[in-house]
Amino acid sequence: MDLADVNASAALVESIERDFGPIYGLINNAAIAPDGLLATQDVGAIAQTIDVDLTATLLLTRAVARRMLLRKQGRIIMVSSVIAHTGFSGLVPYAAAKAGLEGAVRALCREMGRARVTVNAIAPGYLETDMTADMGDKQRQQVIRRTPLGRLGQAEDVTAAARFLLSEEAAFITGQSLVVDGGMSA
Repeated sequence: MDLADVNASAALVESIERDFGPIYGLINNAAIAPDGLLATQDVGAIAQTIDVDLTATLLLTRAVARRMLLRKQGRIIMVSSVIAHTGFSGLVPYAAAKAGLEGAVRALCREMGRARVTVNAIAPGYLETDMTADMGDKQRQQVIRRTPLGRLGQAEDVTAAARFLLSEEAAFITGQSLVVDGGMSA
C-alpha cells in the first residue's frame, strides 16, 4: 500500500476502524534512509525519502486526526530520529524529513490540543535494527563509545517511551520530542 497516496491513507484508516473500532493512538514509524552525500545523491532517492519519511506520515496523520478531533481524544506519536537534532553526514534527506516531523509535532499539537489529543515525537538514537545492521564494526564501536550508556539501544527502549506517551500519565505532555539515545546527543 502506498501511504503517500491520500486515498490509500483514508481507506486504511476507514478499514481499521471498521474492523477494530476507533483509533485511539497512532504511531508513525515508516522510514527509509539511503546513505550518500547530498551532492551526489540520486534525485529520485531524495524524493522517495521525503515521500516515505514525511509526506506519507502527514497524510496518514491527517486521516486519523479528523476522527480524533470528532471524538475529542487520542494520541499521535511521530517517530523521528536523533539525527534530526544532530545531523549526520550522508543522511541529509533523512535528517530533513525527521526534522520536518518534529516541526509538524509542534504545529499539530496546537491544532489538536483543544480536542484533548496529544501529539509528540520520539527521537531514537542508534538502535539494533535492520537500518543499523549494515553498519561496519568500526562505525558501531564509534557510536557505542560516543553513547554514555555504552551500547546501542533496543527496540524495547523506544516501545517503552511510546507506551508512556500513549498512556494517561502523559495526558499533559504534547508538542514534545522525547530523545531515546542513551545520552549520545547530550
